[in-house]
Formats: sequence, C-alpha cells, structure tokens
Amino acid sequence: METRRLVVALAASVIVFILWMAISPFVMPTPPQRPTTQPAQAEAPAPQPTTDAVDRPAASHPASQQVQGGPGAPVKVAAAPGTPASGPQKQPEPDAAAAGVPRLRVASVPPAWVKLGSDDPNGEFAMMIKLNSRGASIDEVDLAPRLARYRNYPKGDDRADSDKDIDPFDSYDLLRPLKDQKTGKLYRSLTTQEINILFDAPGAASAKEGQWHAVSVDDKEWTMERRREDDRHVAVCTAKIEADRKPFLRVVKTYTLYKNQYDLVMDLRVESLDKRPHRVILTQQGPINVHELDVRGDSRKVYHGMRTAEGIKTGSTQRKDTVVKANDDQGNPILELQPVPLPGPDVDAKLVWAALGNQYFAAIMTPVDAERKADCTPFEATQVIHLTNNTGVDENGDLTFRFISRSTEVKPDEPAQFRFDLYVGPKERGLFRDAEKHPAYVERNYMGTIQEEYYFCVWTPLAELMTKLLIGLHEWIWPHNWGIAIIILVLVVRVILHPVTKKGQVSMTRMQTRMADLQPKLDELKKKYGNDRNKLNQETMAMYRKEGINPAGNMLSCLPMMLQMPIWVALWATLSNTIELRHASFMLIPGRWILDLTAPDALVRFERPVSLMFTSIDALNILPFLWGLSMILQQKLTPRPKPGRSSEQMQQQKRMMYIMAVVFTVMFYSFPSGLTLYIMASNFFGLLEQWRIRKHLEEERDQPGPPPAGEGGPGKKKPGGLAASLMAKFDKFDQEQRSIKGSKKK
Repeated sequence: METRRLVVALAASVIVFILWMAISPFVMPTPPQRPTTQPAQAEAPAPQPTTDAVDRPAASHPASQQVQGGPGAPVKVAAAPGTPASGPQKQPEPDAAAAGVPRLRVASVPPAWVKLGSDDPNGEFAMMIKLNSRGASIDEVDLAPRLARYRNYPKGDDRADSDKDIDPFDSYDLLRPLKDQKTGKLYRSLTTQEINILFDAPGAASAKEGQWHAVSVDDKEWTMERRREDDRHVAVCTAKIEADRKPFLRVVKTYTLYKNQYDLVMDLRVESLDKRPHRVILTQQGPINVHELDVRGDSRKVYHGMRTAEGIKTGSTQRKDTVVKANDDQGNPILELQPVPLPGPDVDAKLVWAALGNQYFAAIMTPVDAERKADCTPFEATQVIHLTNNTGVDENGDLTFRFISRSTEVKPDEPAQFRFDLYVGPKERGLFRDAEKHPAYVERNYMGTIQEEYYFCVWTPLAELMTKLLIGLHEWIWPHNWGIAIIILVLVVRVILHPVTKKGQVSMTRMQTRMADLQPKLDELKKKYGNDRNKLNQETMAMYRKEGINPAGNMLSCLPMMLQMPIWVALWATLSNTIELRHASFMLIPGRWILDLTAPDALVRFERPVSLMFTSIDALNILPFLWGLSMILQQKLTPRPKPGRSSEQMQQQKRMMYIMAVVFTVMFYSFPSGLTLYIMASNFFGLLEQWRIRKHLEEERDQPGPPPAGEGGPGKKKPGGLAASLMAKFDKFDQEQRSIKGSKKK
C-alpha cells in the first residue's frame, strides 16, 4: 500500500512538472528585447532632433492636406455627444455637399521633431521628451540614468554595449512608438485623435441638434515651436482647421517640462478663428507602449484612481478586458474591441486619473482645472482601449486609454480649455509619499499604482511593512547592498519565528518517537482487525488514548510554515514591485553574477536559447540549484526518531522531499534572483536552526529520567489545549459516522 502511494505521488509530481513546462511559455513569456536599431517607420524617415532648433526635412510639401475629403464622402454623425465610435478606426469623410457644411481641412505644414529636456545623467532635467508634429504626439520619453535603476540594462551587462551608438547613456525609454504589425502604421503617445464639430446649430444649447462632423488631427502635421525658460522647456503645437479655405478653428497644444522633475504639463486650447461660437467634442489619447519587464508574465496595465466616500481608491484594467468574442456574418468567431469605461458603469465614484505602466514605471494622466486641482468634469467619458490587432510577445504594447470631452462651447473671446498634469517616471515610494515636496502625489494617491501590483492574497499593510524594513536595512547597514539586506531580513524573520519553529519541531520529533515505539502494537491491530475498518479505527483511537498520544498534536509542527507564508507572499510582492531593487546587484562575482535582483541571476548567458522539453532557457541560473540543494540538506538534518525506528512514512516523506526539490528548482528557474535568494537563504539558516534543535533533542534523549511533561504514557498527564480539543472533535465525528453507517445497514 505504501509503495503504491509513493508511485502515485511520483507520477502526480511528474505530471505536474510536465504540465508546468507546457504552460510556462504562456504564463511567463520571454520579455521582448530592446531593439538595437530604430523601428521601421511607415512615414518619411525622421532626422535626429537637436536641442537648439526644430528639425524639418528639406523635402517640399503641398500647401495643404485634405482632412475631410471630396464630394460624395459619407458624413460621420456621432451617436450622441461624448459617445464617438466604440473604437479606434478610420473615420468617415464628411459630405462637403451637405447643406450648410463647409469643406474642412487642416492647414498643412512640414513634419518636425522637437526635444524637451535631456537624458544626460549630469544634466538639469530628469528626462528627455521627443515630440513629433504628427498629431502633436510624443515619440519617446527617455529617463536620465541618474541611478542604475533608470537604465535599460544593469551595470556590467554586455547588452548595453550594442546600443551605445543609439543611446550612449543607456537611458530607459519609458514610452516609445508602436508599429502595427499588419498595416505598418505607427502609433505614438498623447496623440490628439480628433475634434468633433457641430454644424447647423452653432449656438444651440443641446448637442443633439444639428450634425456632428469629425476632423482627424492625429495623422496631420502640427506646427511646433519651442522656447526655453529659467526652470522649464516649453513646446507649443498648433493645428489650424480651415472651412472652405478660410480660418475656422485653431487647436493649440502646449507641453511644459520642468527641471529635475518627472512632471509634464499638457494643456489643450480650442479657439474660434471666424469670430463665431462653435460646439466641439475633443478626443485625447493617453500614453502607449511601455516596456514589459516582468519575466513571469505581462504586468502592463491601465491603472485608474477614483474618488469615493472613503477616499481615492485604485483599480486596473488589462488588454484582455478590452476584447470581446463575437461572430461575423458567416458565424465565424472573431475578436472585437470593447472599450472599458473608467471607473465603470456600476461604480459609485468619480475618476481622478488614469495611468499606463508596468511594475516599475508609469505615465499618469490627471485632468485638472485652472488651479491645477484634479478635475475630470470637462470629460464625458474615459475609456481603456487597444489600438491594433497585434499578437505575440508584445501584443499588450498597444494598450492605452482616451479622454472624450463633453460637448463644449467655443466662444470668439473664450476658447475651450482642457488641462492635464502628467507624471512620467518611476513608481518610487519616496516620491509618492513625500507630502512636503509633492503634495499632489499624496492627495491623488499615486501610491495606488504600486499597491495595485500586489496579489489578491497579499495583506497590503504587511507588504508595506516588509518594504520599509528592507529599505531600512539597506540604508542602515554597511555596505548598503540590497542582497545583504535581503539576507539580514531573512535572519530577522528566522529569529522572530525561532521559538515557534523550535517548539513545533521538538513536538513533531517526540511524537514520531512515540509513534515508532507504538508501531508493533499498531501492526498487531492491523492483523487482528484488517477486514473491519471501523473496528480497526476504533481500536487504534483507543490505543492512542491509552498511551496518551494525540496525533492532532502534529499540527503544531506546521505552525511555523503557516506563519511564514503571509511573510513570504508579502515579500514576494515587495521584491516584484520595488523599483529600488531594479538593477541592484549582489555582485558575488563582480561584473558577472547577480547583476539584477529583479531578474534571474544568469551566471552565464547563452548566445542562443537552449530548448529544454517544452521551454527554452537563455542563461545558466545558479540560485535555483542552490535552493534545491538546501531543500535536500534540510531533509537530511530534519530531527527524526532513533536509528532503526524510522517508519515507512518517514522514508516516503524523504523521497517526496527529493522529488519536490527537483520540481521547485525547475518551476522557479526563471524567478527574480532576489526572491530566490531570500528563500535559499531562509533554507540555509533553517539548516543551522535544525542542526541546533537536533543537538538539543539528542542531549535530551541521552539524559536519564522520565519523559517531558505532557508527552504522555499510562498514568501520565494527558495533553490539553487546541490539539486535545481537535482530537475530541475527531472522536465525536468518527462515532457519529459509524452510528450512521450502522443504522443504514439495519
């Protein structure tokens, strides 16, 4: 029977192992590599920008570009104000021949590029922003690598050398363009998508009157002008809309980047050029295409903050939430875009901000009023969307959101204003909690972008406590190394839990010894009542009571593990989402091993991935093997009964420990080295703890005298407490079950 159970357990472990290897490529996709060359562009090649002038290619361009084309083009009529089409799609052209509707176009200008700030680590700015005149959008945002965690690669990583010609500072490109794999179109961040204009009733109080016509401005060139001020760089982008070649509306978009800050101010203004009032609806897209950094799965998502009665709460949305399964006209299954409203139709809250990010960086966009206070009133809706049908490793790169304004009147002397505060930078606890320097961050609860990364089973206060303790150990203890701080944290946790661990292991070992002494009598009961299971159980429990043994007391040995589980889960969340650990090295082998505690340790990187069963590996990671070795050594040093008294169950547990050591080594092979280091160090400290407990038990066993109080035996004090209570309940339940079965037989 015992052998059969072992075989079944072994087979189950192998099946679990094979299934894990089969699904791991899907749940832990390989993170996309940063390209070493600029992506192929669908538009004309862009010259590199300079810091002193607006760049323009020398090629000539037509004087104007038709936005809403020629006769016979269909009219786009919005279903209702503030509710444009359900997804990003090519907008229909308005009918120029429609009564009272002029032919609309955007005055054409040559394409241009502008740089704000600098990514020089010794410069005055915290980041460099490259603006593109196409849609007055952002091509990319590069953080100045003032700290190692703001670089693309850790110090000593050979991959940084291949990018030196493109990026000499190895600055982290937080935002970048995204190419549609099917159409070749490039999408950029903060593009102003379109402006809907109401005709036939320019002064109407109700937006339902007349016809709404959409003018696309996301694929048109805007004029760009940059100026430098004492503490900031400013770029003013302008798009002029003409009606029958006469000035009609002007859209002005202003970017302001401040020195030594991750704050970017973006203001939109719609002005009337024909001295008449107009009613408009503006659609503004958010950021796009942040890097995927988590080796275990895609962590990119849209976060949002919402004001409730209890304060500002946060939530998140992933790309899969924006896709709905449907059928085409022939009944074939297809995927359709399903915009997700923020904060949601059934949520009693008001949106404060929306953000796109991964576990370490975020671009947060907050609508504000003239006094820069958070205010989403000018916007009818905010939707989470995706822009392409890309599939594969980087399919989540097209996730973004958009703000759709209310129907707003533009008066000749009073333009329509839409203002945004943006935070584009690292998810730093120190920044988000600094009420003195950054009160807006605290008031708006930007900290929620970090806490949203915690798993559902994580108790947030405990995770925050572990984070503070880890950061404190790093700051207080020389040489201020994060790897050493993790090891010291392990030691602190082990010392706190030592009394419980010792009591549990001593209790388990004593119980195993008593059970080994009792085994011959139990074997006799099996021979005598082997065919009557109920009678065997009854006699076995009677013998336990007679000998003063309580099997339920073994539960105490599991208590240390139960107490450590919440700590492990909280530390898991800490190590996975603390940017201070990104590119923080342990440097056991300087420049070679454990360069980044948030990534696998990678002692040796392979030139090409090595296929292994259902997955592939691109580096030799040592820490998972040391973790597996520590599990085997733990089994070797686990206190056990005297030699010769080991039961078959103990041997079975020993074999299972060997199997689990192999399984865990493979399952956690690609986990962050910081987490693996913590568990491995915990196991090795546990070895020292077990060795000391084992010596204590051997000394106790060699001393003559009666067994310790409460250990049991005829005439001895019977155990009490929780274990005895559980035992009594088990006896009662067993008797009830036997009486029920007996009544059924009658």
